[in-house]
Amino acid sequence: MTTPLEPCNNLAMRTLRVFTFALCCVWLWTGASTARAQEASEQAAAQALFDEGMRLFNEAQYPAACEKFEASLAQVSAMGTRGKLAECYEKIGRSASSWAAYREVAVLAKRAGQPDRERVATERAARLEATLSLSLIHISEPTRPTRASRM
Repeated sequence: MTTPLEPCNNLAMRTLRVFTFALCCVWLWTGASTARAQEASEQAAAQALFDEGMRLFNEAQYPAACEKFEASLAQVSAMGTRGKLAECYEKIGRSASSWAAYREVAVLAKRAGQPDRERVATERAARLEATLSLSLIHISEPTRPTRASRM
């Protein structure tokens, strides 16, 4: 009998090793196929949600459209969907959310080498930034830390 460290001369043992290797390859291939199928399924679901969002947006049903775009982004993060969501937020008066989304699109577009999309998103974010209310909190003296206690 051979030990695990000794060379295997037994035909049955070599056959078992080849079979095990083949089984592992099939298992890995099947797992990759499942992952691709799941990814394709998520892409399809995201696209369907985006398409529904566009239909609602074109019908000026902005709150419902925003929900569809948000759901699409939850499935698959896509720059175009994020840009449309920013526009949708703007339509329903969520200026700060729209501003933040446009800024994200600008960053993503820059990374993707899409200067036109980056420029448009940056311009829209800048236009919105002028309308945002900002608060500045100034603390004149440092405060002592307090500890909460249970009663």
